[in-house]
Amino acid sequence: MKMHALGLAVLMCTAAGAVAQTASTAPPSAGSWKEQRAERKEERREGRIQAIKNALQVDADGAAKVDQLLSTSQENRKALHAEMKERFNLVRRAAGGDATAMAQVDPAVQKLRADRAQLGTLNDQLYDQLAQGRTPQQRAALVIAMAGFGEHAQSGRHHHGAKDR
Repeated sequence: MKMHALGLAVLMCTAAGAVAQTASTAPPSAGSWKEQRAERKEERREGRIQAIKNALQVDADGAAKVDQLLSTSQENRKALHAEMKERFNLVRRAAGGDATAMAQVDPAVQKLRADRAQLGTLNDQLYDQLAQGRTPQQRAALVIAMAGFGEHAQSGRHHHGAKDR
């Protein structure tokens, strides 16, 4: 309980400091905001890749193989994400009252469900490739590292399900 209270106090002090710092600086321009967001996204991605490499305890050659597997996986995901984004935007327009979009909701939802299943399959394939020949401890650490690697886990914006509290 003491650790929880201490953590809460640290969080409140950090938040208060962030608010004070934000209030004392001018808001960034739209261009710099987008650049900062892209930079943070790339930093998180690199951190997740490093976490996977650490989980697998790879040497330089192993790290290169991991990079190749992750790069291939990411390319497979990009096209799927673009399609999902279009379908989700259609559903969003329909929810907003767009009559043309409303006529296409059911097929779009079915495709979104299939796309999510395909993402799961891609995750399973990536895990299988990375876990091959690893110890149980490394496989367990890999699962934990990959839990943060998911394409939508990055932003939390597309996170579905209960969050840890």
